[in-house]
Amino acid sequence: MELEHSRPLRSILTQGRSLEIPVILCTQRPKLITISAFTEANYYMIFDLNHPDDRKIVAGYVGRKEELPELARYHFWWYDRIEKELTAMRPVPDRAMIIGNIRARQEALARQSKAKVYL
Repeated sequence: MELEHSRPLRSILTQGRSLEIPVILCTQRPKLITISAFTEANYYMIFDLNHPDDRKIVAGYVGRKEELPELARYHFWWYDRIEKELTAMRPVPDRAMIIGNIRARQEALARQSKAKVYL
């Protein structure tokens, strides 16, 4: 929030793309962030917002007349500004679940390859 009125930040937000300067900007109060942070962004990750003004501001930037629906804990909204696509996202599974999924796929592939050998 303290950087909102910073001339260098405004320059990076408005000219950074042409200079290939990537920016990741995070805030808990979208209402207090310069409009350039939203209008120049390609993607938004929108987590739980507590203040009604922040929810209204973000809803406007993603093309909705009403506030975004609440999501379950650790879920978030992903907005692709270019495609005008809003997607509800789940959190990443924990390590054990990821390893379990990989093993299950490996076992399924192994069964398929054995079945092909015998056919």
